[in-house]
Amino acid sequence: MKMNDDAQEAKVHPVGATIAFFSEAIRFIVIPLVILYVLIDMLARGHYALMLTGEEIDSMASDTIIFGLLVAVFAAMEAYYPKGSRARMACGILAVGMLCAWFWFVLSGQAINLSLDEWNISIDIRGMLVMMMFVIGLKAIVPVAQYLSAKGRMSQGAPVAAATAAAGSAEVSQPKVYRQVQEEPPPPDDFVVTCPGCNKAIPASADVCPHCKTWIRQRRDL
Repeated sequence: MKMNDDAQEAKVHPVGATIAFFSEAIRFIVIPLVILYVLIDMLARGHYALMLTGEEIDSMASDTIIFGLLVAVFAAMEAYYPKGSRARMACGILAVGMLCAWFWFVLSGQAINLSLDEWNISIDIRGMLVMMMFVIGLKAIVPVAQYLSAKGRMSQGAPVAAATAAAGSAEVSQPKVYRQVQEEPPPPDDFVVTCPGCNKAIPASADVCPHCKTWIRQRRDL
């Protein structure tokens, strides 16, 4: 089983890992920072805004960079290893954990404040975050299922390979026996005998020599 794991881990995907790293970095670092520093500043001038101070925005930005970088690193490591390997399963679980941590640390301390005329409404988004993190956590089932499926295929293929190897070795060790097949003798009519009178060949079934008409006494069982 260890040899199969080593063979799987030898088939790595560096290109896929590079693509996964930059795509996740754009999704969880670049785009959130743009939203944080541009759109929130624009919304702050309207009636519907996330009321954040400068310190809160800087704290969110630092959390976004730290946990976004961890998400990108573990996503790249997951894409680097082949499907069904133990390393891909471990990195996939860690990538899902870092993704949940990203949502929690970046957004859990925030509240949506809506102000409309004399009405002020504050919405705590922690409940929504918990539900979102539960849905994201289900993604960890995928690498685990891939690993268990690959492990099951390898365990089923091992007895077949062992039986094939045993049959091959038995075939090699067993000596080959060649039977010598004897040809059947020809029928009695094909036997040729010699006439004692003229010394010419006559059929074995003849009673009289066809050449010299000599009477020949023969055994009928020839």
